[in-house]
Amino acid sequence: MESYQFLSPRKIVVKTGGLASAGTLAKELGSKALVCVGGSSSRKNGSLDRLMQSLRQAGVGTVLYEGIRSDPDVETVEKGRALCGESGCDMVVGMGGGSVLDTAKSIGLLAANGGKLTDYETARPGKPMLPMLAVPTTAGTGSEVTKMAVVTDPARKKKMLISCEEILPDIALLDAELTYSMPARVAAATGMDALTHAMEAYLSDNAGPVTDLFARKAVGMIAANLHAAVYNPKNAEAKKNMMAAQMYAGLAFGNTMTCLVHSMSRPLGVYYGIPHGEANAVLLAAVMEFNLPSCVSRMADMAEAMGLSGEGEWGLAEALTAHLHKMHALLPLRHSLAEMHVRREDLRPMAESAFAAGTTKVNPRKPTVEDIVSLYEKLL
Repeated sequence: MESYQFLSPRKIVVKTGGLASAGTLAKELGSKALVCVGGSSSRKNGSLDRLMQSLRQAGVGTVLYEGIRSDPDVETVEKGRALCGESGCDMVVGMGGGSVLDTAKSIGLLAANGGKLTDYETARPGKPMLPMLAVPTTAGTGSEVTKMAVVTDPARKKKMLISCEEILPDIALLDAELTYSMPARVAAATGMDALTHAMEAYLSDNAGPVTDLFARKAVGMIAANLHAAVYNPKNAEAKKNMMAAQMYAGLAFGNTMTCLVHSMSRPLGVYYGIPHGEANAVLLAAVMEFNLPSCVSRMADMAEAMGLSGEGEWGLAEALTAHLHKMHALLPLRHSLAEMHVRREDLRPMAESAFAAGTTKVNPRKPTVEDIVSLYEKLL
């Protein structure tokens, strides 16, 4: 019998309007929370006030760490860790997109273990992070259910991947209402990020029976609901399905790792500040075309999950890559690296960084640096 394991938060709560229960859930974890949130959107849409009210009503003390930006860096984490320690917080609540949740995880990790975040890029911490309630507001990164956090180290021009069981949130609270106010471009980018998570989890060398269930389900749901969720923010059903699907994708890739798309997208974020989901979106179809000869049957499976048709496995796999191009073309995103102002002279150093990434090692087709350069060139 084959051997595998599957990790997830000890509790996942999926409830439209569920933000009102955040305080009750947080009370299970501690008495004083460092509340991590992003920019002004949570204030404007009222979700921050509702969160803080719920925490206060449950008797949970709060310290607010506000203004966490997209693609957080080590300094952002250090500031949060200092505030957490000075304030005597014994738990972390993160409400926001993947950047906020990854920052909250990283703060909790350092608050519990000390040291610098770079220490845990390769070494496993001795203790779990502070208890954490994760509340995603995008659909999305799946960070609320994964053991991973991505934080930029500007000094090395690198997005660090911290991956260990010790940063898996204790409780995830998914309330689709929190995604209603997402701008179309954010909904498109985060949705394509979730699709990339699901597809790469299904193709990863680490894929297994449990992750396959979640990955395939996510692929079908995202394909059926992404465009409706992007272009009709009042489509509550599509929003609910996207929130669930990105969580399924998170449960899948959180146990398998991602693959070459993510390896190639991280340098685009470091060199050019391109949002992670948008970088994944521009790369996805081209990388899947590259992967196709090594995993025809798996790609055919995903085509069937999307409801596509084709003659035999090859026909289905080719239908999948064609459909990915169409999905991307219909979204309000940039569609080439040229549109993103990527310079040819940066392609090789970015390719070398992508080649060295651990996620490249589990890609179904093993690329060379030259292969990766060629993929970047194809998208200029």
